[in-house]
Amino acid sequence: MAAAAIPERNWVNIQWLARLRWAQIAGQAATVLVGQFLLDGALPIAPLFGVIAVGLVSNLILELYFFGDRRRGSVEVRPVYDGQIALLMMLDIGVLTGLLYWSGGPHNPFAFLYVVQIALATVLVRALWSWVLVVLSFVGFGLLLIAHHPLAIPDDRRMVGMWVALGVASAFVVYFLRRITVALAEREAELTEARGLAARQERLASLATMAAGAAHE
Repeated sequence: MAAAAIPERNWVNIQWLARLRWAQIAGQAATVLVGQFLLDGALPIAPLFGVIAVGLVSNLILELYFFGDRRRGSVEVRPVYDGQIALLMMLDIGVLTGLLYWSGGPHNPFAFLYVVQIALATVLVRALWSWVLVVLSFVGFGLLLIAHHPLAIPDDRRMVGMWVALGVASAFVVYFLRRITVALAEREAELTEARGLAARQERLASLATMAAGAAHE
């Protein structure tokens, strides 16, 4: 019974990914608004918020699909597969590429946020999917080298943008990776404890059987 209450690894991962995506969506919207102010209205607001809306809608669907039943009191837990997590991360890379396309492409200081997705992939999904996400990030950035919406960013503000982007990326990586790692470590500890309890119960059952056999003799 104890083992049944322990969540699957992918279930832990999907919960943290959903939280990360909410923070990501809020950060993207705030960055666009601040950038619009700093660049004197030069950003194409409508396309940028349209791209952010894709991430918002996808996370609402994620919440309803995986967590909606639990919030209605149902005990059934939907299975979570590596491919589903990887698909969400692919969508996030696509959203990032779309945002960069409309805001200067490779010249945007936030372009190295691709690294955040790759860092998360190493923890959340298996090696094969991690490499797929690496290739997708590489291709996405390469496409931005070919085509993007030009945006004139003064050098002083570009430096400030790089400084802010470094802080945002570092905060996301440290906070969420640490929390995910701790959650997975707690799950492994629960599994180890459950296995030990099951082994003790098996030994007790064997002793009881032996005792019953001896009493019968």
